[in-house]
Amino acid sequence: MVNTERCINLAKVPKERFLPEERPPLAMLPEHGYWRPEPSALLKARPNWPEFGALEFKNVNMHYRPDTEQVLHDLSFKINAGEKIGIVGRTGAGKSTITLCISRITELLSGSILLDGVDITKERLQDVRSRLTVIPQDAMMFTGTLRFNLDPENKVSDAEIEDLLRRAELGNILDADPKGLEQEITENG
Repeated sequence: MVNTERCINLAKVPKERFLPEERPPLAMLPEHGYWRPEPSALLKARPNWPEFGALEFKNVNMHYRPDTEQVLHDLSFKINAGEKIGIVGRTGAGKSTITLCISRITELLSGSILLDGVDITKERLQDVRSRLTVIPQDAMMFTGTLRFNLDPENKVSDAEIEDLLRRAELGNILDADPKGLEQEITENG
């Protein structure tokens, strides 16, 4: 019954707000290869955006669905580039909701979120999500190789991935299996 309830609740979640140019043509379904829209004006002008990581919430108001109570009320704060912060609060205070807003899993009622001066609520969903990483408290790995989990679009060389893992002091993951990046990830980790 719990799974049925989850499915019903999932069906009620509003669809994401895609722009028409973000939808692949019918001829480019997954069996025809990976499709990517033309670069946006933002990424043409600033191919390395976000360059610094300054984040600002300006009068953000948000609710999960039209029939639910508002959960963020005029939230405003600024995190300067290079700053490390911690967000603390009781369960239900809105900590996870902030990350959902940044990744645009939920859309705002009003307000704006600026990332290096760009209002991410007005940019293409793919542009925003392809440039951000959110690490949830309950991280999940997909079945496949470690390499696929770290670089699913195969944009980075093995050497770069290995270097980054070692710099992040995660070299033990590579050393634990002789297959290195090609080690298989299963449901049990």
